[in-house]
Amino acid sequence: MEVFVVHYDKLEVGRNHCYATDAEVVGVFLQLCNAIRRAREKAVEIRERFDYFAESENPLNNTDENNFWWDGTRPDDVGRTIEDRVYVRQYPTRDQLPTRDMTFEAAEPFLAAMKQGELVAAIGRAWDQSPALRSQLEAATADTWSRAADQRKMLAHNWEEDPKPRYGETGPIRFKDAPATVNVGNLWHGMSMAGVNDLLDGGDLVWEDEDGEEGGCDECGAPGSTCTVILEANRKGTLRLVAETQIMCYCNSDSAEVACTDRATFRIAAPARKTKRKAR
Repeated sequence: MEVFVVHYDKLEVGRNHCYATDAEVVGVFLQLCNAIRRAREKAVEIRERFDYFAESENPLNNTDENNFWWDGTRPDDVGRTIEDRVYVRQYPTRDQLPTRDMTFEAAEPFLAAMKQGELVAAIGRAWDQSPALRSQLEAATADTWSRAADQRKMLAHNWEEDPKPRYGETGPIRFKDAPATVNVGNLWHGMSMAGVNDLLDGGDLVWEDEDGEEGGCDECGAPGSTCTVILEANRKGTLRLVAETQIMCYCNSDSAEVACTDRATFRIAAPARKTKRKAR
């Protein structure tokens, strides 16, 4: 038995090499014609999202019934050159076709090739029919975190880093009793609460240092550094904040490059203790 896999690779183009930055399995098919049709759809979808200064034949005009390959070269937002590739590759497999009685070992390569949404949908269809599946997944997802539906709920709390820093070098995030500005630990300082509210009205709390004066490289002041703060919840209803930063720098390059990234997790801060005044 053979399967046909549609791949979408994003590669950073260097002087002499291409470096893979992201790869996606678009789909797995038993018939080549279906794989080529899906690959053509994916290539057309990508072409509509980006402006390419070099690309292979228009995927709509590709008439090869036995093969598909499309690539396009474009700039990204930070000045790098990216090459997008969509292609079909054939793989032999000794696995039998999926059946109701197949083992997990036989199903695993097919499950691994599925998109996340397709996998969730498949579990959903089996959920009501399998108490054993429900009990296993309930245990497995007890401590799994996902993006909270209402990101504005982060403003109802103050936050402290989890685990707590050993030397106290990272300060708390005070949203609940913040004055006019707020600090995100040692990651981003002096952000206005008015700006925070405006960003959350749009759904995402993402700051960008457009002029390089607030959170960029101290040496060169490159623009484009970012800080993203996401409110997450687990199935038990516990909340946490995840703050991720990306610092841009062009000390060693003519264009801005990612110099470092950082990720910090914050829990809801314990309320401040009230001290009783001693009677005189």
